[in-house]
Amino acid sequence: MKKIGIILFLMTLILTSCSNDDDDNLNVDPLIGSWEFIYTEDSVTIKQILTFNANKSGNVAYTITFLGENESETENFIWSVSGNNIIIKIDGETGSLTAPFSISGNKLTVTIDGETFVYTRK
Repeated sequence: MKKIGIILFLMTLILTSCSNDDDDNLNVDPLIGSWEFIYTEDSVTIKQILTFNANKSGNVAYTITFLGENESETENFIWSVSGNNIIIKIDGETGSLTAPFSISGNKLTVTIDGETFVYTRK
């Protein structure tokens, strides 16, 4: 009877440790995906969507609405992470932006030049 208990214990241990679902999630960068920031003051609304791709490329799409008129622009970038800093180099620009960031649930918080922006995962 003791042998059966040991065998059942070993089988349970083997079966639970063979699941690859957790291993797959360890390799996914939490930044990958799209994040949205919306700011409204008076009659101006600024909407920014950051998209981070798995291949370290991305884009930022801006839409500014003023008195019912919209103006949009999209810029491509490459990105990397060093510690708790995100480094973004926009195509065609000479320098790069380095900013501390954190992710909590579906919120991405980025601080740029002392100003904090909170994005929501789309």
